Amino acid sequence: GPPPRAAATAPAPGAAVADAIPAAPQIPAPSGAAPDAPQAGGLPVPAPAPEAAPEAAPEAAPEAAPEAAPGPAAEAPPQPSAPIVLEGGRLQGGALRPVPGVRVNQLPHVGSVPAPATQGAPVAQVPAAPGAPAAPMPGLPGGGLVKAAPPAEAAHSSQLLRNRVIAEIVPGRPYLAVVLIDDGSADAQALASTGLPVSFAVDPTVPDAQDAAAIYREKGHEVLIADAGLPALATPSDLAQMFSAYFRTVPQAVGVIDRPEGGFQDNRLMAQRVVSILSDGGYGLVTYARGLNAAAQVAKTAKVPAAEVYDTLSGDAASMARALDRAAFRAGQTGATVVTAPATPDVLAALQDWLNGPGGTNVALVPVTTAMGVK
Repeated sequence: GPPPRAAATAPAPGAAVADAIPAAPQIPAPSGAAPDAPQAGGLPVPAPAPEAAPEAAPEAAPEAAPEAAPGPAAEAPPQPSAPIVLEGGRLQGGALRPVPGVRVNQLPHVGSVPAPATQGAPVAQVPAAPGAPAAPMPGLPGGGLVKAAPPAEAAHSSQLLRNRVIAEIVPGRPYLAVVLIDDGSADAQALASTGLPVSFAVDPTVPDAQDAAAIYREKGHEVLIADAGLPALATPSDLAQMFSAYFRTVPQAVGVIDRPEGGFQDNRLMAQRVVSILSDGGYGLVTYARGLNAAAQVAKTAKVPAAEVYDTLSGDAASMARALDRAAFRAGQTGATVVTAPATPDVLAALQDWLNGPGGTNVALVPVTTAMGVK
């Protein structure tokens, strides 16, 4: 039979080795073990060792391991001082020991997903030093800063307020604005010499549009861009390019006036695109009081300054006087009204005669932006 096991000797009290290295678990003895070894829960209990042989402990452990069992040897738990083997077969110094909660042997690689942050963990806010520039917001192109959106009224304060003419208000009188349409055949120099505060609409596609607009504004009149006709299938990009060219031709413009017939005001999609362009540039809008007038509805929602043409002057002086009487009555009901007429000397003469008569004492002739409600 196998020789009797050597009895394990307990280390002497105060020995440093016993405190530093945890005791290895005991292996159950085979059936041929010494019968006199006391049992406790199926595990052999070592007998107390005599105090006379403290050096027996280091020699007894190596001899007991090979005699533990005839079968495969059981794996002992890893010692803290054993070296850590990393990926690739490299060794890390044995002085490093695994710490609970720290993951080892897991180098980062492409496609790895970082561990989620702890739920509820507060984020430390570091105050900026006095006088330091504001930190850029992440995700913005160029590290730009987030800006607060301007008020709706401020979006229309660029071109309209820059180019408008301040009206001389007569207390207690409603407003009447007269817009003369210049199709390119008018004598701008002669018409601009009138002392009446009328406004002019210039077709930006005619050859002399730029010179005519400059003359009208220099003489103290407000200038509108007359819609020359927009393609029905024009895309937003097409419209943006067209109006950009119009505004370069007539930089004095305070806004745009639609065509009497076949314009964009009855096409809601087209009206939305045009109003968006005017809103971005800070321009006003003049349309005609007919039909559903989708452009006027969209302009009201977008808070773009707008006005509607009540009537158009035509015919002889008597016909124009009657139309002006109706417009003055309408202005008394609504507070302001707008009429249009061809830019001709005859129209200016008829308007001057009417203003000198009894009808002209009921209204105040003003620039078109005043009729829009811009003050």
